[in-house]
Formats: sequence, structure tokens, C-alpha cells
Amino acid sequence: MVMAGWSALAFAQGQVPEVELTSAAAVREMCASVSGVESNLPEDPIERGRVRAQLRAARERVARQLNVVALPSTQFRFIEYDEDRSELEIDTRRNLRAFGGDVELFPAGFAGLRVTPADARRLVDLQRRGQLSLRIAFVLGAGTSDRPCFAVSRPGAPTVVRIEVAYLELVGAEGRVLARKDTERYEDLVEELRAARALGAGPSVVISGPTVSGDTAVAAVFAGEAARPIQRSLLDCYRQGLRLNARLQGALVVAIEIQSSGQVRSARLEVDSLGDAATSGCILAALRAVPMPRRRRGETRVSVPILLALP
Repeated sequence: MVMAGWSALAFAQGQVPEVELTSAAAVREMCASVSGVESNLPEDPIERGRVRAQLRAARERVARQLNVVALPSTQFRFIEYDEDRSELEIDTRRNLRAFGGDVELFPAGFAGLRVTPADARRLVDLQRRGQLSLRIAFVLGAGTSDRPCFAVSRPGAPTVVRIEVAYLELVGAEGRVLARKDTERYEDLVEELRAARALGAGPSVVISGPTVSGDTAVAAVFAGEAARPIQRSLLDCYRQGLRLNARLQGALVVAIEIQSSGQVRSARLEVDSLGDAATSGCILAALRAVPMPRRRRGETRVSVPILLALP
């Protein structure tokens, strides 16, 4: 099955930093961060102003961040396949329920996924068999930064979150992305990130959003401070490529197979918009040398999106 609807700007997930929300508690914490409620402020007027400014900056940061929620097959459904637009439409006539109904997503900017009729049939069959999940990336709803979340006042009522959809992904049981649709909001986020990078001092390598099949501990290797040595190695490869092509930039998605011993069995390109064999080869070699966590048995497979960008 071929992934469809990917924009050239947003070829890899790693272009925009993402926050994976994995529980209702994480969603409620995000909502609390932008609620505007300020309590226990210091009595000293200078210190009070400093703390209030910090709270305001934190709210603004959370309001702009890209959040991701995954819905299992039981918590979304398709309406129909629109033959005129070649899009498989997802039902949003009601809020999308997440985390057993403890959270409901109230979406704007929702779009169908552009796929062929044959691929649409396969996706519907996978969803019916419980072998498909829907990943929704979003920012908090426009114009609702003071109150993007609310709860119905009754016991056990869900937290409802107003969202602007950035992209949709349909993911198979093995963790592979089968279809994706970027919205204009996501392209806006990419442009904002590029503008921010333009203020930087040089080329950059961004790694994020790995998809793991097997031992999920591997994901930590590509996140936060643990990823810094890998980024430095990949940046060295990128700089070597820039010596021969000063305009070189693009995105890669690398599939890595890891043995139970922690040794990388193979690393190969799944997606390549960079178009430079020497730089890609250097990156693959660097990733093969990365030490991975050991596990008792079985292999782990991970797909790692990598963005190589100029300032």
C-alpha cells in the first residue's frame, strides 16, 4: 500500500517537534497548562510579576505545540469513499473518543485521506479487523487559547478538547504508516519552523517521531539528550555532503532492524527526498553503529524520520 497525500514540505514527521499524549491524564495536564488559572502566586510584587510572566510563556508554548493522539480501531470509523475527490472520509459527526472515552476531541480542519479505491478497501478491512489505528496530530483550537478544553459537569464526564488538525495517519498493526494527509495548518507549522531556523547559525539535523515494532525502549535512543550524539554524527555526514552541494537538503526515513543483543542488523532507506547517495550512505553507516538496548528475544524494527535542513 502506498502512502498518499504527503506534502513536499512535510515529508517526514521529524520536521515539527511533537508531543505524544498517551493517557487521559497527559491530556488533562496539557489542558491545565493553558487554562489561565493562576494560584499560589508570591506575595512580593516583583516576584509575582516574574512568576506570572513564566506562567504566561508556558501557556503560549503549550498552545503552539503539536500534539499527537492515537485512536485504536474501535474509536473511529469511516463514513464513505468519495470517488470524486478520491478520499476516504472519517466520521467526525460526533467527537472522536480517546482513552476509553475519558477524552473527546472536537476537531476543525479535519480532512479525508487521499487513497485509491483498492487501498481504501484494504484500509476499511483492516479497521474492521481491529488492525488499524488513527494518529491525529493537532494544535489547540484557534481562538480558544484561554479555554480550549472543558468538561461536562457530571460525574465521569469526559474532557473535551477543541483541536485544529495538522495531519492524519492510518497505521497498521505492525506500526507502518499506510496513509497520511497533511493539512494547511501543518504546512504553516513547517514554515514557522523554517523561519525560526533561518535565525540559526548553520545546517541542522532533526530526528523525531520514531515508529517502533517490538521493544519500545528503542524509541528513547532517538529522543531528548540521548539523541544528541546521533544528531552530531548525522550532522557531520550532512556537512560533508554540503561541501559538494551547497544547496543539499531533504528528508529521509530509515528502517532499522535490531537484534536481541542490541546490535543493528540492517539500516536501509524507506523514504529519500535528499537524493544524495554519499550522504545517505554516511548516515546509514552512522546509524548501524548506534548501540541499542538489549532484550531477551526477538528483533525490533524502528522507522526513524530525519530532516536535513539549511538555515
